[in-house]
Amino acid sequence: MATTGSLDESRRPLATELLIVVAALLAVQLWTGTLWQRVVGPAVRNLPLADALGVDGLGAFLASSFVYSGPLVASVVVIAAVYVRARNVPVGTALPGRSDLAMVVLAVVTPLVLIGVTDLVGNITSVPFKTLVLTAYAERASATFAAGTTLARVFVAVPLALALNQVLVQGSFRSITSSDTAIALTTLLGAFVLGDQGLVGGIGETSKYVGVGLFALASLAVHVSRTRFDARWIWTVAAVPAVLFVVLSGVQWVASIDSIAAGLYGLANVATLGVAAYTYERTDSLLVPALAYASLLVASEAVVFLFEPGPLW
Repeated sequence: MATTGSLDESRRPLATELLIVVAALLAVQLWTGTLWQRVVGPAVRNLPLADALGVDGLGAFLASSFVYSGPLVASVVVIAAVYVRARNVPVGTALPGRSDLAMVVLAVVTPLVLIGVTDLVGNITSVPFKTLVLTAYAERASATFAAGTTLARVFVAVPLALALNQVLVQGSFRSITSSDTAIALTTLLGAFVLGDQGLVGGIGETSKYVGVGLFALASLAVHVSRTRFDARWIWTVAAVPAVLFVVLSGVQWVASIDSIAAGLYGLANVATLGVAAYTYERTDSLLVPALAYASLLVASEAVVFLFEPGPLW
């Protein structure tokens, strides 16, 4: 089982830690969503790597994908590494042992089962799975092409998911609170921030991070009211903004679901994030949550390629 840092939450309220985490995630979002997309990315994308290597077709696609996404992934990993070093955040770099086999199986099988159930329900309710993942393959696309594109997406999505969810978020929480609390907070934060963008490879919108920041401030107000005032009515008033945030967020999430299949796909993403957080906490190995994320992505791509070839709409 993984070890965590000090559990003395009195030295730093959990709401304060949440604010720090949100600030770090906002920095990543600013880099990936603004500076990279608008400035650095276009310049990198125009590099004639495919011509220099003398490849075309799938080779050209993979070369372009790696030359564009490689620096992006590396930059996010560097940001996470700086954060870890600056705050002395524990990172599980060990390989899973024989005693962790059950956790490995859980990480791999859970996304496969959930994606399978989602596709089955989608077929019954006439909701194509590819419209949920927004991915399509031509009817005559080769297995080699599908494998290559899936590999390229795994190359980008899995490191990003690990850097954001396990290193920045879970690593921060597990250093000041219990493992169960860290798992729950990592899952809930990821579910709220990513929303309908999907778990793997998602960064999240700035407005979502601002919302979480406001919730953290509201939670901090609750903490301050309980430590500095004896009157229960003050505690109640201080808790109102935080409670309203949770209720309204839940209502918004339910209202955004337009089909049973879409709801199941959302649950598959949240469950995968939860399994990744749980297995990471139990094994102290980043490889195990990486398998969960890869399993979700590979299963999604396989369903579209094998059972739903053709145009997206």
